[in-house]
Amino acid sequence: MCESYEILSDSAIEFEQASIKWKYISGCLGIIGTIINIFQLIILISWQGYKKFPEYVFLAVADFCTTLGIAGRSLFQINLSSSIAEIGMVCMQTTVSCARNSDLWFRLAGSVLATLILVIIGLQKVSCAFWPFWYKRQSEYK
Repeated sequence: MCESYEILSDSAIEFEQASIKWKYISGCLGIIGTIINIFQLIILISWQGYKKFPEYVFLAVADFCTTLGIAGRSLFQINLSSSIAEIGMVCMQTTVSCARNSDLWFRLAGSVLATLILVIIGLQKVSCAFWPFWYKRQSEYK
């Protein structure tokens, strides 16, 4: 599957073994965050207030994607660290082969959605400051 390998030094292998507990912690936090965000999405969607504040739903989706990506990335890193500890080598990857990991796309979606929501919130604040009468009229119709 891999065309070229890099042989790691003993100190690099020891570092991977020592850091694996932090990767487990990151994975657990990612899984816990994903579960919390699933509950949050269920509550927001079942609550009729999501029509008035759709940005909360989008932020919850962004958080869900981000935490799911963190959990997936941690599992990938745990598997990588385990194989490094076993064989002392690591497969050389390109940016293209690394981008094939699904966790990257979840983290990217979470980052883009969160940034988009922050831009929308910023535009709401600007419209409130520059056009207060229009903003008040628009917010009364919600």
